Amino acid sequence: MIALRGVPFGDTRFLLGREFFYSTLELQFPIATLSSYPLVDLEGVLAADFGGVGDGLNDLWGRRVLDLVFGVNVGFAPIVVRLHFAQPVGIGVPLPNDGNLTFNFSLAWRY
Repeated sequence: MIALRGVPFGDTRFLLGREFFYSTLELQFPIATLSSYPLVDLEGVLAADFGGVGDGLNDLWGRRVLDLVFGVNVGFAPIVVRLHFAQPVGIGVPLPNDGNLTFNFSLAWRY
């Protein structure tokens, strides 16, 4: 997933610009196998995202975001449903979404 999960969808202040940087650290761990079929499973997720976007170096650094993420991935054969919650952390700049918890839903390929 290439996104800052602590920024809500449509927040142009933190998502649009000519330059950007982005980094993520994610730990996925198995919670349960939901059936005897091995491609249906449930994973827990703990992560952190850091990045920024802007139209110049000062703008880029002034709109940086650090967020901590928790959630689950539910796998159904080759498709993974990702339900993640991200909490922005104050790092000296205004927080997206006023610092509230942000919900993320996405579909991805397992492979």
